[in-house]
Amino acid sequence: MVEPARPISPDKAPIISCIDWACEVIPSAALLLAKSKHDVQVKRQFSPAQMRDLARNYQKTIRGIGIPDDPWLQLTGAVEMVLDSWNTPKTKEYRALMDVSDSWGTAVIIQAMVFGNKKKENFDAFVESLEMTKSIVGKGIGVSGSALAGRAVFSVANINRLRREKPGTPLILIRQDTVPEDIKEISQADGLLTARGGQTSHASLVALRLDKTCVVGCKNLKVYESEERCEIGGHIIRCGDPISIDGRKGLFLRGMHPLKEEVHNLPI
Repeated sequence: MVEPARPISPDKAPIISCIDWACEVIPSAALLLAKSKHDVQVKRQFSPAQMRDLARNYQKTIRGIGIPDDPWLQLTGAVEMVLDSWNTPKTKEYRALMDVSDSWGTAVIIQAMVFGNKKKENFDAFVESLEMTKSIVGKGIGVSGSALAGRAVFSVANINRLRREKPGTPLILIRQDTVPEDIKEISQADGLLTARGGQTSHASLVALRLDKTCVVGCKNLKVYESEERCEIGGHIIRCGDPISIDGRKGLFLRGMHPLKEEVHNLPI
């Protein structure tokens, strides 16, 4: 389904903003509260009853913004939201970063899951050693990319400075979590590490789209963005410190470790 971009009418703008806010903020907040209440670290640790309660809490919280029960109305409403989003400030900034023309308009593709044969994929992996094993300070959820060794950054200013001082060195952005306004930082970095989030979080989706190496939901990681540092396992990491992440295995390591290329057969 393709349709030229159309402006958002003033009467619909508050509704779209409300839905956009609800889709991004409500699930994250409700999930954090549920994790704290049931003392769990990741979603797979919830019991079936706890997951049902969480889903009902989502539904109860967002019901007031008018999400219909009919799946067909949900689908058509989602399509309309995509088409109406073309001229929002966040979308314009994203187009500028991705070099997408304002005149193209947007499109919606609706499809069922497709299964096929296998394909080969080349990716980087860390050379296993005792030093590498000892350097692992945390584990999260590997979202995209493979092994990446570089330097820690916390802001655009950090990125700009290290690009000047250490050109060619991969830079890994560290965040407690990400929001849509962080797209500039994510696009300029080579990798992303977050303390919160899962495979469907904002950080995961943006990292996948921008083809960045990404690890989310790193347990026990505490990030102090204003102080440009983070802490994990008694270790303090500041801007420019050498670190490594593995977007397949979800590992977070201190130091920059040597890489090797691997080839795997993957189902598609």
